[in-house]
Amino acid sequence: MGRRTLEWVPWFVLSLVPALVVVWLTRRANGWLESHIGEIGAWFIAYLGWADVSWLVSAATWALAWLRWIVAPWLALTLFATALEPNRQASLVKSWLRQACTLRLLALATVWFVIFIALPWRLALWRPGGLPPTWIEAPIAGLRLLIAALLMTIGALLIIRTAVRRRGNRVALANP
Repeated sequence: MGRRTLEWVPWFVLSLVPALVVVWLTRRANGWLESHIGEIGAWFIAYLGWADVSWLVSAATWALAWLRWIVAPWLALTLFATALEPNRQASLVKSWLRQACTLRLLALATVWFVIFIALPWRLALWRPGGLPPTWIEAPIAGLRLLIAALLMTIGALLIIRTAVRRRGNRVALANP
């Protein structure tokens, strides 16, 4: 490891803090939602006359999953990229928040996540029907997992590339 790489370690550790906070908060919120789902349903019945609020609980669960799986890593990646940007004009926090709160880039990272990580994960768990339980099953499973791993790697690379983008240019993280 080069000296420059060792200088990046504290920034990497620091960049994990917002992601860990978001994950912790979303887990707490999810736990609270699960433990109070009856009360929430009762409130909607009593005050609004809605007997079925499963759509609301599903929406909240999806929103918390989005925060945990996409926004948390996004915050870490953008903070790390901003901290290592050699030509940063503003303060670290201001530059980071400007990058992290760019909705177009966050939406693009969400699209990359869905296409290249979430959908290939379903491929990894899928087993084709009618496949005989013979020697062919193992190579087919290995091929499925290889394809899923390659697609997930591409997705991770695209998300990282999106996170290090700046207006009109990209951050050069590999400067010697």
